[in-house]
Amino acid sequence: MWENSKVFKTLRNFDNLEDKFGICEYKKVCGGCRARAYEATGNYLAEEPLCSYQPKRTK
Repeated sequence: MWENSKVFKTLRNFDNLEDKFGICEYKKVCGGCRARAYEATGNYLAEEPLCSYQPKRTK
C-alpha cells in the first residue's frame, strides 16, 4: 500500500503541496499537517489552516 498508493505517492512529493505550502522553504522539513488541511478544506495538499508562518519566497 505504501509503495503503490496514488495518495501516498502524492504525499511523498512535497512539490505537490499547494498555496503557501508549495513555496515554503521549510516544506521538506515540516510539510504541515495534512490531516488538518484535509479536515479544513477537503484537500490534503492545501495549506494547513493553523500555520502562521509566511514563506520568504514568492512564486
